[in-house]
Amino acid sequence: QPDLIHSHMVHSNLIAALLKLFIVKAKLICTAHSTHEGKFSYFYPVISFIADFCTHVSRIALEDYVKKSYFVRHKSLYLPNPIPQVNLPPPTKPSCSELSLNFFCVGRLVALKNYDIVIRAAHLASSHRSNFTISMIGSGPENARLKSLADDLGISEKVSFLGYRE
Repeated sequence: QPDLIHSHMVHSNLIAALLKLFIVKAKLICTAHSTHEGKFSYFYPVISFIADFCTHVSRIALEDYVKKSYFVRHKSLYLPNPIPQVNLPPPTKPSCSELSLNFFCVGRLVALKNYDIVIRAAHLASSHRSNFTISMIGSGPENARLKSLADDLGISEKVSFLGYRE
């Protein structure tokens, strides 16, 4: 049984308020992060009634919430983000060729499933990129032939045969 629940954003604040109301008898602090957290923002009057205290990371938004009666002033506090904002360069997205790809094939290893096409496609792809793996999950009569095909094409280190799994 927790002594305190601290939730953030309207969805988790609503869930935490319901938990406090019906199950958990802990103190509840609800924090909002925006001037409008979507259509569920209209639940904030109920949330703030149930919560022991409400905080907001924006002074302007807190005043707006009090004005809209979302929060009650005597149970509300502006609490800025304690991490200083720094002007960082935007994150660089890795190019597609830098991403590692992991493929999973799950099913019986039978000719009807055409898993040999997956292995042949992997062989063709290996000339363009090396950072991928294929995990074959399942067992069946094609197991030995598929392993042999991966070997013959020189990609056996890329293809794992993991066998049957429950």
